[in-house]
Amino acid sequence: MFLNYHAVLDNSIQLINHCCSTCDTFSVVTIQKKPYNLAPPISESDYFDTVLHDFLINQTANVRGWPGTTIRGKGPRYILRYYLINSKVKIILKETFKNIFLYQGKGFPQDICFYRGRNVFLLSSTHEKVIALDSYRADDLVALKDYIQP
Repeated sequence: MFLNYHAVLDNSIQLINHCCSTCDTFSVVTIQKKPYNLAPPISESDYFDTVLHDFLINQTANVRGWPGTTIRGKGPRYILRYYLINSKVKIILKETFKNIFLYQGKGFPQDICFYRGRNVFLLSSTHEKVIALDSYRADDLVALKDYIQP
């Protein structure tokens, strides 16, 4: 189910609150910078990564797919990073970044997903201005009614 991108931009706090209260992890996708053989890999979103570093669970370099996206052919290399959600992360997502669902160019993630266990709850492609719910419940629809596409 797609969400209204402009409604999310106008009030991302309610959506972040809901995601952080009902999900246990989230992931971001960033473009990997050269040299590609470094471990850990370096991404264009260094500021974002630095601020959330203490909450990093796992990262994979050279990914070709993630929820909502499959990369075909040549192009940039990507890093998929998973982070724990807790009260500190919730504050960081709401107060440190202007709006995590707004593509802000280099230094910020392109795609963000929130998970409940292993299930994708919300996926977004900020540079494509797309946000959707995947594995949602009835109480999610009530809580996020202001964002649902008519």
